[in-house]
Amino acid sequence: MKITKGCLWALIIMIGLPLAFSAVSFIGDLPDKSVLEGELFNYVLPINRTLQNGTLTCLYAMSPVPEGPRQLNNDGTACEFFFTPTFNDEGSYVINFTVGDDDGTETKQMNLEVINVNRPPVITSTPKTTAYIDEPYVYEVKANDPDGDTLNYMLLQAPEGMTINFTSGRIYWKPAEKGTFPVNVSVSDTQVSVFQNFNVVVTERSYIEITRLRASVDGSVKTYSQGDTIDVNPDSNVEFRIDVTSLYTSTDGIEFDEVFATVIVENFLDEGFEDFEEESDFYALRPGRSRTLTVPLKVPLQILDDYYTVRVIVEANDEEGNTFIIEEEYYLRVRKSLRELYVRNFEVFPEKIRCSGTIEAFGTVYNIGRRDEDAKIRITSAELDVDYQRMVELYSDPYDSDNSFKFSTPFFISEDVGAGRYRLDLEVLYNDDRERLTAFAFVDVEACPKPEKPKDDEDKGPIIITVPEEPEVPEEPGVPKDDIIFEQPFTESPMFLALLGGIFLLLIVLVLVLLVFLLKR
Repeated sequence: MKITKGCLWALIIMIGLPLAFSAVSFIGDLPDKSVLEGELFNYVLPINRTLQNGTLTCLYAMSPVPEGPRQLNNDGTACEFFFTPTFNDEGSYVINFTVGDDDGTETKQMNLEVINVNRPPVITSTPKTTAYIDEPYVYEVKANDPDGDTLNYMLLQAPEGMTINFTSGRIYWKPAEKGTFPVNVSVSDTQVSVFQNFNVVVTERSYIEITRLRASVDGSVKTYSQGDTIDVNPDSNVEFRIDVTSLYTSTDGIEFDEVFATVIVENFLDEGFEDFEEESDFYALRPGRSRTLTVPLKVPLQILDDYYTVRVIVEANDEEGNTFIIEEEYYLRVRKSLRELYVRNFEVFPEKIRCSGTIEAFGTVYNIGRRDEDAKIRITSAELDVDYQRMVELYSDPYDSDNSFKFSTPFFISEDVGAGRYRLDLEVLYNDDRERLTAFAFVDVEACPKPEKPKDDEDKGPIIITVPEEPEVPEEPGVPKDDIIFEQPFTESPMFLALLGGIFLLLIVLVLVLLVFLLKR
């Protein structure tokens, strides 16, 4: 059979046409794209999968190779390209994308432009915020530019006389008066500016310095920086220990005649209406030497769970008549437990009785927690036959009159108890009897006196009567013994006794006469 030229071309077209369009292909040309430094670039490849035969393949090649991360994802149905240029990837890139399947591949080119992004400068220095009258103030403003650009420095706001170097950022000033002065510094790379705002506080230079503050809270000592918070509890014992140093040198040769500290805790006493204020002892201080000043503080038992401002003030007077005062501020935080009661001064009066009598047990129960409590108060002593109970409600508000309960209970001790030392126990139950407080006190009972028994006559011993001897009358010198005359009182003479007997007989006669007379009648 003869095949004509026309038939041959028809056969080629019939066989080759399906093969030419059977592979995965791009839809049109790829567009040019751009992206900023630091931003994410993603692009979904436009492909035709109508005549796909087999597995979809996606490939890319990028020239030049950038620093930023990039990848081409293929989920079997689509291909998506991701790229995040770094701030060093500015420039033009050519990306060759290839797609295909089992029947073949196709490659097309994309042009990508990475556009430079100017990053702002970064100020890295911390401003100096204190200055002294007639002393130079210097602050070196430090900054860097991520892009390596040259930086310029300017003062947008500053006190009179303050200057800044345009290229180095060095600020110089010699203040002439006290005060607080605002400063605004600008740092620019000619495209973007950043700013630093701060205040400079100008004072007279002090030659006394607080070098450290420690606080002892119930025996636990910690060091605190200015602005720190000191945690305490109700009834805590606090001692502020303030270390101060003389900044005079031995060359100056100036001593402080007296240095002392004052601690003020604002709104701390009298239900928040009165400040606590206490001074330390006064000390002398030599040049360059240090001294610890101590101020004690007793936290009230009844106080709010709150923060309190603490002002620590040190005053120093030198021998030339100069006075320097420095002050730092801290905070005191009173931390109260959720549920807590406290017993104070459980005692017995009198502590000693003789034989029997009445004693009185007294004390106070406080609610120092943050919840109201129903409390059972019980005083017991099995030996003294004591069992006292009382239910009370204690409010959590420390300034409420029902925040505490003061009890005073009498007990009679009979003579049957006997001599000895006896203990009374106090028990306070709260939180549905799950928590308890205990305390105790003692009373001493002395023995009762024993009555004296009368002695029988037969037990009596012989009675001995001692008659004192008559004293001898001393002889007068030169007088004979027979010539001494003794004078006797009239009431002891025989004449007085005879007279007294006669009167008695006369009275008897008169009585007899009177009786005879009455009988005759």
